[in-house]
Amino acid sequence: VDSTHVPLGTIGERLPALAQLKLSGSNMPCIRELGTSLGALRVLWLSRCGLADLDGLGALPQLSELYLAFNDVSRLMPLQPLEQLQVLDLEANNVTSMDEVAWLQFLPSLQELTLRANPVADDATAAGGAFAPAVFALLPSLATLDDETRDEAAASAAAPGGADAAAAVGWAAADDECPSPATAGVAAAAPPT
Repeated sequence: VDSTHVPLGTIGERLPALAQLKLSGSNMPCIRELGTSLGALRVLWLSRCGLADLDGLGALPQLSELYLAFNDVSRLMPLQPLEQLQVLDLEANNVTSMDEVAWLQFLPSLQELTLRANPVADDATAAGGAFAPAVFALLPSLATLDDETRDEAAASAAAPGGADAAAAVGWAAADDECPSPATAGVAAAAPPT
């Protein structure tokens, strides 16, 4: 769906009880294009939509799952009104700082979060930081970060090689194109350049 040619603001008026909406792969630079009548929506998929602006999420108060992977989202403050949100996928966006991640503290129901392939996660890992433990400390209700539980993240950070080696091995296990665990461990142990 190309929101510049197809008006999406009337979907909620035509389907007032709509609970799930998949628009992944559409052209939608802003959430506001969905309008204000999707109050019953619980699950929304907007992956690969060219989305940069999350303003307007307050019109979706019942949202419990939001999938925004592979967009250009950098500001997380607009997520603040989503008190029912339990699952948030922000993989491969443009979140650059822990200050933005801190806005997620206002989501008391958040249980699952994906932030891999964002500058904030990549920079913290490259600098030898323990990104996962920092996010878990910031978000006490969070159970899973990047498909890793709180306990797994703590164990990875405490393992030989620390969080970097464990993260590199985790990436290798998740993606067949990544280096082998042995190679990943060597790469993670190398000093930053």
